[in-house]
Amino acid sequence: MLKLSPHFKRFTTNRNIFQKRFYQTQHQVTAFKTPNYAAFTVATLVAASSGYWYGSKLQQQEPTTSEITEKRQQVRPQVPVPAIPTHETITKAFNELQQVLPAEHVSVDEELLQDHGYSNNSYHNEGAPSIVVFPSNTSEVAEIVKIANRFNLPIIPFSGGTSLEGHFSAPKGGICISFTEHMDQIVEFHPQDMDIVVQPGIQWEDLNFYLKKQGLFFPMDPGPGACIGGMVGTSCSGTNAVRYGTMREWVINLTIVTPEGKILKTRQRPRKTSAGYDLTKLFIGSEGTLGVVTEITLKLAVLPQEETVAVCDFPTIRDAAAVVPDLVRAGVQIGAVELLDAQMMKAINLANPDLGHSEKPTLFFKFSGGSKVIVDHEIKVVSEIAKKHQGGKFKYAKNEAEKAELWEGRKIALWSSTLLKPDASVWTTDVVVPVSKLPELIAETTKDLEGSFLPCPMVGHVGDGNFHVFILFKKDDKKEYQEAKRLNKNLLERAIRMEGSVSGEHGVGIGKKMFLTEELGENTVDMMKTIKIALDPKGLMNPEKEREDKIYMAKIAEQAERYDEMVKFMTEVVQLNNGLSVEERNLLSVAFKNVIGARRASWRIVSSIEQKEESKGHDAQVTKIKEYRTKIENELYKVCNDILLLLKDHLIPFAQEGEAKVFYYKMEGDYHRYVAEYTTADARKKSADEAHEAYKQATKVASAELGTTHPIRLGLALNFSVFYYEILNNPSSACQLAKQAFDDAIAELDTLSEDSYKDSTLIMQLLRDNLTLWTSDLQDETERNEETPTADAAVNQE
Repeated sequence: MLKLSPHFKRFTTNRNIFQKRFYQTQHQVTAFKTPNYAAFTVATLVAASSGYWYGSKLQQQEPTTSEITEKRQQVRPQVPVPAIPTHETITKAFNELQQVLPAEHVSVDEELLQDHGYSNNSYHNEGAPSIVVFPSNTSEVAEIVKIANRFNLPIIPFSGGTSLEGHFSAPKGGICISFTEHMDQIVEFHPQDMDIVVQPGIQWEDLNFYLKKQGLFFPMDPGPGACIGGMVGTSCSGTNAVRYGTMREWVINLTIVTPEGKILKTRQRPRKTSAGYDLTKLFIGSEGTLGVVTEITLKLAVLPQEETVAVCDFPTIRDAAAVVPDLVRAGVQIGAVELLDAQMMKAINLANPDLGHSEKPTLFFKFSGGSKVIVDHEIKVVSEIAKKHQGGKFKYAKNEAEKAELWEGRKIALWSSTLLKPDASVWTTDVVVPVSKLPELIAETTKDLEGSFLPCPMVGHVGDGNFHVFILFKKDDKKEYQEAKRLNKNLLERAIRMEGSVSGEHGVGIGKKMFLTEELGENTVDMMKTIKIALDPKGLMNPEKEREDKIYMAKIAEQAERYDEMVKFMTEVVQLNNGLSVEERNLLSVAFKNVIGARRASWRIVSSIEQKEESKGHDAQVTKIKEYRTKIENELYKVCNDILLLLKDHLIPFAQEGEAKVFYYKMEGDYHRYVAEYTTADARKKSADEAHEAYKQATKVASAELGTTHPIRLGLALNFSVFYYEILNNPSSACQLAKQAFDDAIAELDTLSEDSYKDSTLIMQLLRDNLTLWTSDLQDETERNEETPTADAAVNQE
């Protein structure tokens, strides 16, 4: 008999309470979903309290030749993703970087890392890089990339940091190449050719300030603070897009450092060439995934001699939007057409009451040309088109002061919108459709936004079918955050349905990549992946975006309690072969625990019904029930086999830290144990042996690398003891293991960290509850043995 410690006796509980908890957990197992270790601990509660299962041997089904062929045909290109860098790897890379750059140009300062990984403008899953470097020229960038290659570290280019879709986030660390300090200069200026060579860190406003003295300008005008490097990466545009197009039309060539550290220039400097592939456009819009842009040659335009602005309001937003297709067909060379809805106009008046705009959907126009005659003609044509669509008074500026005043409303739109919901965050999203579809898109979107409890003003560069929605929400309010995501998703899907794109100028990044296949189709996306793999075989350039999509969808599936789909998403993440974070491990565990838990519960119910029908002699019903039970067993086997293969092929071999090793070996033991619960004879013994070996491996690593109060080590002891009790029918060993773990943890209780205190003490309570039940059973069994003499004893008495 085991002797219980005083600590244990203080916490002993009534057996009836334990049994009540057991029956409650049977109904709760499939509903459980909790982040972090809580997911793990409640799952172990279910495992600890499961009854002994009986079942028949499961027959494995071999795949047919046609099934194998079909699977081969379904293989799609998979972009490799670098593994999570270890502290040792980061340290070595840091030391080498300091050999090729001045020491002060290489940093691991925590504040700098955060600034280069997280954006105030983005609400997606983000992460900080491991190292930030500040190169001065292309040669230094090439050396940085070569070092990253040697250590398989992700490479993330960074310029203005104004991204709205998480483009520069580094969820797996790596090296951030920042151009903000030393690569923000003009390299060459060719005024006669009207082009200029710049580095990626220069801001477009600063560039235009320099060019204005020369009577030139660069037409792209995205948000304030944007740098040329990021503008190339996202193929941005701005308010001038209706006349001047996008970044793709204004870049002559690029200097690139390839993912292997080679330097190339995409083409020479003439305005046209028919020599070879257009590599320049390949890199524009690639968001840093194909190489590092270090120099950009830009076309320039002549500053207009005459420029003015005008505004006109409309009774409905559909009326305002309908003006745009007519403008395009009329061939008006207008400088900009901006649409602001009624909510946005209200916000502008709140920001500056002196402007006195009518709070109706309003179009802001910018006119420019070589002479006043040309501009006046454009104003006349546009005012007539506006009148045709129920436009109100057409107000245009007659001098510089009026021009500044009228355009002020458009200029302050984003900042004004925040006044509609003080202390709120602004989720800025954009879409683009053919201009003929614009009125329909805006009308449907307006109806959707008006049905929301969140204020969502709209503003758009509608001259080319592009517009933005500013969704105001409190990011700490779960309900508001979910509503913001819903509105954004609806908008993107609506644009795709109307032959549009999920982004006109912000880029895809993390936030919109999940919609890329829906917009372009699998074959097109696969071609992009093939190009990516060819240029970046290690997957080092700005990686993790595809992975983040799957993690995001796994979380959505969890919230929707669609655990089979959650398993699918997490399986795809695991198959990328780059390790899992703590959060990702728990997502994997929650997914499979819920899927297997539902089927285990079904198996128990059906087995119980089968036994009842057998006892009544209902042979016909028993036959049907057995067939149904076999179906459930096949599903059980598939789920267990799927996770066991993932553990064997993708997780255990690549686990580096003790915590991860114990977690995966414990999972391996758990799922072999689940198979043993419903199988019999040799199949049961085989699964039991494999479970035993996995638990022993986990215990060996845990004893060497994890403290006695570590939640994963305690959880392992809990599940291993359940295995002894339920599968090996060895209550003595079960009690011994559980008691040892409990006593060891009690002895070190004062070392528990605040982060793991709740999880560790919960598992200790489960160990205590099991010991209470098991020692009681052992005592009952001992007393029965003492009361019932054995056969040998009876013979001796005779």
